[in-house]
Amino acid sequence: MTKRSVKFLLVAFVILGSHLSLMASEVRVTVKAKNMTGQPVLLFRANLLTFEADTIAVKKLSPEGLASFAVPVNKHLFVNLMIGQQMCTLLLSEGDALHVTLDKDVAPSFGFAGRGAGASTYMAESDGVRKRLETADGKHISGLDEKGFVSAIEKMSAAYETLNADFFSKYPIAKNIRNLLEQRNVLSIISAKMNFAAVNQFADPPKDIAPSIKNAYKELPLSDEMLDAGLYDYALALAFYSQVSIYDFLQKGKTPEEIREMEGQYAMRADDLIVSHNYPAHVSMLLRTRNLMDVILTGKNDVTDSLIARLKKEPAYSLYEPQVEKKYAILKKLAPGNPAPPISGVTPDGKTRSLADLKGKVVYVDVWATWCGPCIAEFPASKQLQKSFAGNDNVVFLYVSIDNKQQGWKNYLEANKDLKGLHINISDEGAFKRFLESYQSASIPKYILVDKEGKLADVNAPRPSSTHAFEAISKIL
Repeated sequence: MTKRSVKFLLVAFVILGSHLSLMASEVRVTVKAKNMTGQPVLLFRANLLTFEADTIAVKKLSPEGLASFAVPVNKHLFVNLMIGQQMCTLLLSEGDALHVTLDKDVAPSFGFAGRGAGASTYMAESDGVRKRLETADGKHISGLDEKGFVSAIEKMSAAYETLNADFFSKYPIAKNIRNLLEQRNVLSIISAKMNFAAVNQFADPPKDIAPSIKNAYKELPLSDEMLDAGLYDYALALAFYSQVSIYDFLQKGKTPEEIREMEGQYAMRADDLIVSHNYPAHVSMLLRTRNLMDVILTGKNDVTDSLIARLKKEPAYSLYEPQVEKKYAILKKLAPGNPAPPISGVTPDGKTRSLADLKGKVVYVDVWATWCGPCIAEFPASKQLQKSFAGNDNVVFLYVSIDNKQQGWKNYLEANKDLKGLHINISDEGAFKRFLESYQSASIPKYILVDKEGKLADVNAPRPSSTHAFEAISKIL
């Protein structure tokens, strides 16, 4: 896995470090890597609210290829270890003393020994199952038809069950740790179902899918234990869960006009609904704070201030308050009506083009990569959206690839010539970093809508498959 892809998979590594107790014990993690002297070793978790990497420690491998870390852990914590451009996920528990080895020329690259090795070894194997089976017939499973998707999910579930039977018969692992590991697999299945449901339900026209997939969010167990441990599939699933059970619920049965009328009270109603569900304490505060972060992006500062005042009355909000205040100051600059931060890149024929070149036109920006399955799955809808504006020179579709290898990007475009629009690639590391920072971007696909004056209309625009995408573009023409 490359450094570039890690940055954009952070949405899945949503690990809540804020819940670490002051009484947390230290877990020792030692690293030995072959033929990688001087390479950086990064130990990090991802911030649940900002989806940015929260660094625990950074070191360089010694001449002997060694590095060591002391990590504060209260009960259990999922963290990510990156050596050079190789990455793995670790589950650390109180009392562990974990030794990690890496030989990038041997598969599997990572090895684990010492107290706690069983959990990380299991995750490496389960990740191998997921990566092997999340692509079928040359497509990410989110882009398959329903029959193909169901078949892929059944194969993945069966593979997980086989892994559990084989692995746990050989490695004695404490029941509570085993439960976290098994839940991680279950949640990856639930997340895949919810993602497939989103892609199909919000297609134009929407595609009818089986209730077992459409209602997968109802299978999600609500647990502070999994949240506190930083189980990344759980946090990812919570994001889908809140979209369906909170936001979609509020809009159900309402006309676009009614939705616009309630827009000013939308965040407050969502907060009321979350409170009414009586979720576990940490789950509830996470969902409420996420709702707050969403309204910050809309630029409705009066609503934001009212919601902040409400949350400040809750003791649990202190876990998030410093992050919210910092993010609020930054995101005010990305509110509708503010100048769109610069975007520039190289076209397939080597020319430099930028967002500024398109001033005077409405620009729908699609940030993607060839390795991003959900991005590719949106392209059929993107082509249809373009056709809706055929002949209208006032609309430009700007496709921004963040592939760090331009040739792979060029090959994809050559094989998919019907994906029209202006295509640029940001492969320069400095330009890529500036893009991430200026748009506070942490995941793809990402869609941005810019008006004719070069000002932001929506920094989180509807995806092409959404029925709202056409309306959003038309509204500012």
